[in-house]
Amino acid sequence: MLTCTLLACNQVSENKIKSDEAMIADQMDTIEELVSAGVSTDSILTQYLELFIDDPVLIPPGRSVIQGRDSALGFYKNAFSNIEILDVVYEEPVILIDGDMAARRFTGTTKIQIKGQVDTLLSTSRYVDVLQKQPDGKWRIAWHAWEQVDW
Repeated sequence: MLTCTLLACNQVSENKIKSDEAMIADQMDTIEELVSAGVSTDSILTQYLELFIDDPVLIPPGRSVIQGRDSALGFYKNAFSNIEILDVVYEEPVILIDGDMAARRFTGTTKIQIKGQVDTLLSTSRYVDVLQKQPDGKWRIAWHAWEQVDW
């Protein structure tokens, strides 16, 4: 009898982890969908930052650490001020969950166009996120780091 109870508990725990993994992976799908729908870069950035905790940490390549939502928004708006995001494709992430903390590792390729130019550029980066589960059950990004693979 105890064995069955333990097996049932284990199954519930595995289902919960799979549900959390899907929720974390869906965040990236949301960004891909916004870009595919032709939403403006400003709108994408605003909605993207909704995926972060109130006081996130960004670790951009070759720059100082950025802390706080307002600073993160300023960084992204500056970085994308002369760029339109035309397409983004994220590879399937590797997600590790431990209680209310998770890590997500993935690669993404972004197709961009510098405003006023015809040519497009592809940029591939590798990312690592540390996420925290919030009291409402949603996962939010606490730390976001990346490196440019090519440019």
